[in-house]
Amino acid sequence: FIFVNAGLGIGAGIIINRQPFFGSIGMSAELGHIPVEAESDIQCFCGGYGCLNSYASGEGIAEMAKRELQTGSTSDPLLRLCFGDSSKVTAEMIAVAANGGDPLAKGVLRRASNYLGMGLATLINLFNPEAIVIGGRIGRYLFQDIKEATLKRGYRQLAERVKILPATHGSRATTMGALGMVLHEIL
Repeated sequence: FIFVNAGLGIGAGIIINRQPFFGSIGMSAELGHIPVEAESDIQCFCGGYGCLNSYASGEGIAEMAKRELQTGSTSDPLLRLCFGDSSKVTAEMIAVAANGGDPLAKGVLRRASNYLGMGLATLINLFNPEAIVIGGRIGRYLFQDIKEATLKRGYRQLAERVKILPATHGSRATTMGALGMVLHEIL
């Protein structure tokens, strides 16, 4: 199975035959750094352009909304939430505005879900996992939209068979994962 954490950044953990997969130098599953926009001029903190992080992480979602506001799109709810300073927009503010029906905020979250669906479909196509578990604040908030986008974009024979599940450990997921790794090494 594969665990995907979609929050401030986007990362993943791959479990194969009950063993974590680390890659040759211990940096596998850097899902947030797969390119999703070939012609992007948006540079990720990794130095690359068009990375999934830049479009679907909490920071990426906020930046997407800021760019729209700075290029003339309007969103009264978002501007109220950030007291008129669009540089202060956060993913949480976008979620609040979207819940209130704001079209700009809803559009940004829809695009982020589609980008995350592209990333998860890529994982399905490459690894053919039994399950993908989605966690993190963004993952929890957009779970159903991400799931639909993943199933729409994945190779049909594989995507229809994978279980896409929400994480159940919430804020304890990182602690539980670390504990699991320690126990795996000891036992």
